[in-house]
Amino acid sequence: MDYLPIFLDLRGRTVLIVGGGAVALRKAGLLAAAGARLRVVAPQILPALAQLVNDGGGELIRAPFAAMHLDSVVIVVSAVGDRGIDFALDAIEAALQ
Repeated sequence: MDYLPIFLDLRGRTVLIVGGGAVALRKAGLLAAAGARLRVVAPQILPALAQLVNDGGGELIRAPFAAMHLDSVVIVVSAVGDRGIDFALDAIEAALQ
């Protein structure tokens, strides 16, 4: 199976996006349209992404990803294209189960 079809009610719930570039902006737009409150973590964040987050009352964290950023989120979206961060997120997810 190439895709996991899921349906989530994200209205007012916090979603963590790790990454601040074009991929993160595209994913953030979809999540914001679904009513999610965005928390974006990245050392550098595109101005358009920052504006989208600020307009929705979200949270910008200009820093590298850390486990503490997972507090109170319902889902995490990795949008950095960095296998090291993907592996770190996988390890944290496994530890939380």
